[in-house]
Amino acid sequence: MTGAAILNLPLVDPPLSRQEYATLAHEVTLRDDEARRELGYRPVISVEEGSQELRQPPWLQE
Repeated sequence: MTGAAILNLPLVDPPLSRQEYATLAHEVTLRDDEARRELGYRPVISVEEGSQELRQPPWLQE
């Protein structure tokens, strides 16, 4: 019997799976030049704006 079964706690999925956690440990660089060229893709925000949001998430700005 698992500890959760002994305590009658429901089993829940963790916030991140092992695969998701492992994926976060690797640096990834994506290029969009082909999507821009072939599909006419244009980003919604610039790289600079995205970097700023990572440093200062909008939900933390008050």
